[in-house]
Amino acid sequence: MTRAGPALVLALALAAAVGGRASAQILDDDLSRMTEAGRAGVQVKEAADYIGGLNDHRRDPIRGCEIAEKAAPLRGDAQLLVGDCYRFGYGGVQSDSRAQEAYEQAVKMGYEPARCALASMLLVQSRDHERARALCPTLAAPK
Repeated sequence: MTRAGPALVLALALAAAVGGRASAQILDDDLSRMTEAGRAGVQVKEAADYIGGLNDHRRDPIRGCEIAEKAAPLRGDAQLLVGDCYRFGYGGVQSDSRAQEAYEQAVKMGYEPARCALASMLLVQSRDHERARALCPTLAAPK
C-alpha cells in the first residue's frame, strides 16, 4: 500500500469539504503542481490525459509529450508515451528512429507493453519480423 503525500491528502480533504466542480479544480491544481515538481508518476498520468484529452483535460498532445519527456528517464510507461509521441507525431515531430529508441528504452526498463509497441512498429515498417515475433508473440506476423 502506498502512502499519499501531504499535499494530496490536503487536496482530497479540501475536495471532500468543498464538493462539486470546485473540488475537482482544487485536485487538478494540486496534480499540476506535483507534475511541475517532477513527480514522475503524476507526470505520466498528466501526459496521457493531455495527449488523449482525458479527465477534463483539453486535448493538448504537444504539452502531453513535453510532460512525458520529463518522466521518461525514470519510467518505462513514460518512455512508451514518448515513443508514441514520435511515432505518431503527437508532439509536433514525427520520427520513427526516435520512436524506436524510446520503445527500446522502455523495453530495457522492463515495461512489458512497450514490447508489443516496438514489435508493431517493426512489423509495419517491414523490418525484422523475427525480432517482432520474439518481442510480442501475440502479434500475427507473416512467416
